[in-house]
Amino acid sequence: MKCIIKLKYATDKPYWVNRKKFYKYVDQKNLAQRESKIVENCYDIGWLIKKKNGEWYFEPPIFYLNNRRICFTGGRHRTIVLSRHLDVLPMALRVPNVYPFCQSVLDEIIEREIEMEEVFQLPDLETRDFRKEKPVSAKDAATANKVNREPVPLVIFGTEPVSSDTQEKE
Repeated sequence: MKCIIKLKYATDKPYWVNRKKFYKYVDQKNLAQRESKIVENCYDIGWLIKKKNGEWYFEPPIFYLNNRRICFTGGRHRTIVLSRHLDVLPMALRVPNVYPFCQSVLDEIIEREIEMEEVFQLPDLETRDFRKEKPVSAKDAATANKVNREPVPLVIFGTEPVSSDTQEKE
């Protein structure tokens, strides 16, 4: 899917970040603060906007630095989904929340800035409207994965993929 970046806030800065280096600094407790414990391998319709001219706009996950750790203001689910497919992730840095002692983290993880009209390729995945779907428990979702489709690996930064069966036992 070809997209153009769309920022939620004008003060945010879009960057391509190296996935492996990014996960090295992610605050795992912050990453785990998601409404859904199961991360399905698809997009939510709220992450994408289709313009009348047919162009797709993608709202990237937003992160900030807190004591040299990466935290999210939104987009945890998006980050995990994209991490399954991309080595370099489209992300938005919440600015001006960068202190001089955090600059070295940004220097390490950022590949380059994303230009506002830059067209880029996202993986071709199913798009769903999670707001209209009934929330399910982790156990029900794991059962649905076994019955309806292959288990969806849960990728947490800096670790190997874990099947939903393994995740359920933890």
